[in-house]
Amino acid sequence: MTNLYITTSRKPSQSTRKLARWFALLTGAVSENRGKSSVGECVERARVLGMTRLLFVYEKQGNPVELAFYDASAQSESENEGGAWLEPSIAILGVSFPEEKQKLGRAFKHVRVKPLDAEGEEVKKLFAFEQEEFEEVGARELVEIIAGGGRLSFKIAGKQVGPALKIKLETTAKKTG
Repeated sequence: MTNLYITTSRKPSQSTRKLARWFALLTGAVSENRGKSSVGECVERARVLGMTRLLFVYEKQGNPVELAFYDASAQSESENEGGAWLEPSIAILGVSFPEEKQKLGRAFKHVRVKPLDAEGEEVKKLFAFEQEEFEEVGARELVEIIAGGGRLSFKIAGKQVGPALKIKLETTAKKTG
């Protein structure tokens, strides 16, 4: 399991929930709908589960529009908060879900980000997956997040799985929840 906790905006649409569930399945993360919880309550929930990196899937007009990362282990200006929003955020310009139902069966434990360019390197830093040796991991056990060229997608054994996102990195103002 990764150190990633995924949650949604307060009243997520079906497509936002679907995207959050795909991310959780493919990264081995925990995903929970946010409901009325504040950002601080989400951070506390993640800490209880032993996780320090949070991914918030935000939406606008029923469509996922942003992936915002929060580091619960970072020191912030606010003593009460005990964490920091990470820059840049990932603006979602479009999402395409697989047309056919894909049977993957279980959450994956081995994930790595494969950057294609400088944008991909930034995405890799945001996810902050631990670097491990993958030689002994079977191809069907390893999920690669392909990032760069304005796109983010997932591959298992060289085959595209899950959603494909058209993205743009953005520096944002501090979030309040």
